Amino acid sequence: MEFVKCLGHPEEFYNLVRFRIGGKRKVMPKMDQDSLSSSLKTCYKYLNQTSRSFAAVIQALDGEMRNAVCIFYLVLRALDTLEDDMTISVEKKVPLLHNFHSFLYQPDWRFMESKEKDRQVLEDFPTISLEFRNLAEKYQTVIADICRRMGIGMAEFLDKHVTSEQEWDKPQSLKTP
Repeated sequence: MEFVKCLGHPEEFYNLVRFRIGGKRKVMPKMDQDSLSSSLKTCYKYLNQTSRSFAAVIQALDGEMRNAVCIFYLVLRALDTLEDDMTISVEKKVPLLHNFHSFLYQPDWRFMESKEKDRQVLEDFPTISLEFRNLAEKYQTVIADICRRMGIGMAEFLDKHVTSEQEWDKPQSLKTP
């Protein structure tokens, strides 16, 4: 069905095909590495380390949206890394998940106790949060709100035994407290 929808937008289909067969350099806008701050360069390094597939899509974006989505992805990657780490007790994890959105505004906050493979996004969270605070307010508002709602949703399911398919399908990003 998605393929049929794509036919209504031939320019998107053409670019998708070019991208998939190796022409991503032609599709992806050039990113001037020299104009990036060292902290933003580090964020793009983390993006490429944590997800090559998302990294390719994000880096294909243009302008300020590229940086905003990169930071958004890394913030949610950090939140998810915290949630997934089974070495952190539930008692410690719940307040961290509930308050994670507030750490975006704390320049020195970092979490050094994770054993997850993507722990660098928690250990070097000051770099990510710095770039978050450098974003336009409209991006900060959206990212912080979604991060807050997701953290609450993640914490809710830590101790909860899911009893129905409806509960399992409840999207964390759409929950409201």
